[in-house]
Amino acid sequence: MKARGTEEADESSRGDGENALEDELTRILAAMTIEEKAAQLFIVTPEALTGVGTVTEAGTVTLEALKARPVGGLIYFRNNLLSPVQVKELTENTRRYGEESGKLPLILSVDEEGGKVTRIGGREEFDVAVFPDMARIGAEGDPKKAYETGAAIGSYLKAYGFTMDFAPDADVLTNKDNQVIGSRSFGRDPEVVWAMSSQVARGLKDQGIQPVYKHFPGHGATLGDTHEGFAYTDKSLDKLMESELVPFIRASENHEECIMAAHIAAPQITGTRRRPRCHICF
Repeated sequence: MKARGTEEADESSRGDGENALEDELTRILAAMTIEEKAAQLFIVTPEALTGVGTVTEAGTVTLEALKARPVGGLIYFRNNLLSPVQVKELTENTRRYGEESGKLPLILSVDEEGGKVTRIGGREEFDVAVFPDMARIGAEGDPKKAYETGAAIGSYLKAYGFTMDFAPDADVLTNKDNQVIGSRSFGRDPEVVWAMSSQVARGLKDQGIQPVYKHFPGHGATLGDTHEGFAYTDKSLDKLMESELVPFIRASENHEECIMAAHIAAPQITGTRRRPRCHICF
């Protein structure tokens, strides 16, 4: 047990550190233009940032692009990631160029759910653990297995220089004909989906990787595939509240920091089937 004076000193130290960080962030933001602040709202592909066809390395083109367009972060796909050495050099150089641009630290992100949605796992170029589809983990009903999956993925993502993972998938699979989610979901029970996805997220966070719950308000009920065209759900808000929205409500109550919004339509709520506009599908 710590003495009261020691506890107060620890609290004071934490307060000073937090205040110093807040002061530094305030200083950086005060020096940024409106355009630079707006750029911080975006996570883009390295190709969109640089105009290069396929980006597999970061050099002066990346540095100059970050100075001109200081985006909040970058997302990498399979064609950007060729080998362990190459990926480490890519993320390290990009991180360093982000610092040299004089703005806020870059988010370096990737889609690494495990199962069939991976950019690194399951490739012979990378010697990392391979995990089954989340449907199997959900069927086993073991939160410890979910945590271990998140921790293992987070461990190798951190080693490769990433800071954010667009996972876990928190969709409740209520439409048996849904193909875009399918075995990516932990199952049909919203409480099971929350229990498993929250443990994957905890495993990622324990390795220093920021998780992102997806795809709000729930892609498991949709008809169609957003990768190929228009996707929508005909459920009412009350029905979504009973199932698809439950994991995201739990995430909000748990003060989780990141939730990805899906580009799907909910005409029973919005009154329109207009196709949502989005340039990147996850």
